[in-house]
Amino acid sequence: GTFGLIARWIPEKTRYKVQILAGPDKWGPILAECFDPSLLPVELGGTKELTLQGLCPSLQMVEEQKFVDPAISNVEVQEAEVSD
Repeated sequence: GTFGLIARWIPEKTRYKVQILAGPDKWGPILAECFDPSLLPVELGGTKELTLQGLCPSLQMVEEQKFVDPAISNVEVQEAEVSD
C-alpha cells in the first residue's frame, strides 16, 4: 500500500508505532481504548456532537450541506478554455 512506499523514510522506531486501519470495525475499538467516547465525535464512534461550524465559526452552512468560507463564497468558478 501507500504506507509501504513512504515507510523506508520513517525511522524504524517510529514505523512500529504506526497502524493503518481500514474501516470503523478496525479503528473503532482502537479509538475506544485510547479516548473517552465523550471526547470523540459520533462519526468516530463517540458521543460528542461536533460540527465543522462549531469548530470554526467563520464557516457558514450552505444549501448543499457543504461548508464554505464567507471570504471566498462570492468567488465565481469559470471554465478554462482548452487550446489544442
